[in-house]
Amino acid sequence: MKRVYETIGFENSWDTGNAKPRPSYRSDADRVDWEFYRSLRSDSRRKVFRSGHSFFAFGKDENGYLGGDSVEILSPDEEIVGACNTAGLSNDISIVLRVHHAGKSVLLPGDVEKLAWDNMVNFYGSRLKSDFLKASHHGRDTGYHLEALQMIRPVMTFVSVGRKPSTDASHKYRGQCQQALRLGFMVTSCSPLMTTEHGHGPLSIMRRHNPWIMFPETN
Repeated sequence: MKRVYETIGFENSWDTGNAKPRPSYRSDADRVDWEFYRSLRSDSRRKVFRSGHSFFAFGKDENGYLGGDSVEILSPDEEIVGACNTAGLSNDISIVLRVHHAGKSVLLPGDVEKLAWDNMVNFYGSRLKSDFLKASHHGRDTGYHLEALQMIRPVMTFVSVGRKPSTDASHKYRGQCQQALRLGFMVTSCSPLMTTEHGHGPLSIMRRHNPWIMFPETN
């Protein structure tokens, strides 16, 4: 985190109000990152967002009216934050984002599991509908929620971090989505477009300077 700040930089940080205790350090880098994280949480630029926040980033078209590209926060709400802090859990306190761009939407649920998914299904229902989904918790079974997936109805689900033999839910996503891709990453150069051929690779996702090329497994 500290290295990202030093090499790329960012203007503010988003916080959920979690009460996660200091972890066990595996290296000096862990200790440096934790201390930097604590400094961010005490910074005046720190922002605390809850479900229901939207149009705080972008959110306007070229004429200045609401309805352009935007970012919504769907979770957590105060109830989820309180429950996670009481139980000493952290996955369900992930900030769940839905990004709208060019008439399409991408749902990014972090590491949320059953508690947060239940809450979102009960509150949003069919309003969870999104075009693309990044599978929660790297595609592990703990992040899979059938009812939520049936509400989201994504055209494509992206499952990161490749195979996870004992916990992988890729086959479950494939049973509910038009396409579910398990991805590997490499950085290269490519043209500014998103393409896939028959659901197989490579899938090109353009960033302004350093595009990603993703090679989905086909089995």
